[in-house]
Amino acid sequence: PARALHARYPDGARDAESLFILPGGDMYIITKGTDGPVMLYRYPVTARGESGVVLERVREAMAQPQHRTQYVTGATTVGDGSRVAIRTYGSIHFHASEDLVGGGVTEPVNVDVRGLREEQGEGIAVAQDGTVWLSSEAEDGNPMLARLECVLPG
Repeated sequence: PARALHARYPDGARDAESLFILPGGDMYIITKGTDGPVMLYRYPVTARGESGVVLERVREAMAQPQHRTQYVTGATTVGDGSRVAIRTYGSIHFHASEDLVGGGVTEPVNVDVRGLREEQGEGIAVAQDGTVWLSSEAEDGNPMLARLECVLPG
């Protein structure tokens, strides 16, 4: 059966559409960046089932977007969880998970997807073979799916 997990941000309400779960079970929520820098928060696996959980503010994941194409709209883990893919309307940022959630310097591999001309790119999934699937809402009511093959270093 479905179960709701209730939590709150330590620094007030945030606009967030993206989350990912690492193999250890911790859940991470990424803010969209509509009202400040893109922030990363953690909902620890040990807090599941508790009430009144306050998310842990992990870090600023990206600077405040200067254009709507930089708003974060989706995220997912990649393969064994060693990478996290963060999607915006205009790009995908592949981060080393350890650096992203550990607070270290993170130098993502960035993939520009503006050439897809998506109306409103939102969803991202990465298959076991590394194929990236993107979904987009469309103004005419017909969603768009895109398939990419990204070869990441290392």
